[in-house]
Amino acid sequence: MFTAVTPMVLWAWKGADLPLRRDAVFVQHIIERYVDEGMASYTDAGRGTIRSRLLRTAEALTGMTVDKAALQGLSPSDPTTPYSKGDLATLRTWAQSQATGGRQTSAAVLLALGIGAGLAGREILAVRVRDIEVSDHGVVVTVCGDRPRDVGVLRSWEAALIDRSRSGDADKYAFREARTSENHNAITDFVARSAAPITIQARRMRTTWIVHHVNAGTPIPIFLEAAGIQSLEALDRFLVFADKPSRAESLRSLRG
Repeated sequence: MFTAVTPMVLWAWKGADLPLRRDAVFVQHIIERYVDEGMASYTDAGRGTIRSRLLRTAEALTGMTVDKAALQGLSPSDPTTPYSKGDLATLRTWAQSQATGGRQTSAAVLLALGIGAGLAGREILAVRVRDIEVSDHGVVVTVCGDRPRDVGVLRSWEAALIDRSRSGDADKYAFREARTSENHNAITDFVARSAAPITIQARRMRTTWIVHHVNAGTPIPIFLEAAGIQSLEALDRFLVFADKPSRAESLRSLRG
């Protein structure tokens, strides 16, 4: 939180000449003013991220309740392009070609959690073996953190998680089991040591998962819950990547 709080407090002191008290600085309209005046060089997505952290800080420090209706609109970041079918085949080959059995397992689990379950990077890093449930109905991953939920894994990616669930200590991390922390660079470091033929990003894997379910026509309530998304508006930026059905297919779907 320091990366968000420190620049704002400095701005409040030197730029806005505010008294350095919680009830003077951590107020919604002051935070909005800081986002306008003190973050002019940031993208809307970056400003939105910092604003969210500052509002959460204000809630914790002062008991303030955020008035969401009064927040200025900020555009979300553009989504990354989903992986193509050819890319997915390349990624499977990349996982199988790792130098050791442990790295092969970690690579396969990374793809399964990212492309098969649509987890964000920090969520992938937090999953432990005990969070993987295998039954006759398939594989379910329990996600903890800010967006707690259960996610059913796509059948084509579940094999690695089935193997991982049977591999031993339930308290170990699913991805890179020898880790002792949820270091946010763990995915980047792992990929950097493997000479991956294409860029491997948690965000791009999640985009691939989202677009797959949009194209598959997964029922909206089920999909939103599994994705940890609160509203349909959050899907707008992904629709540009969705398949465009023919007029006949569209009419057939609408007719039911």
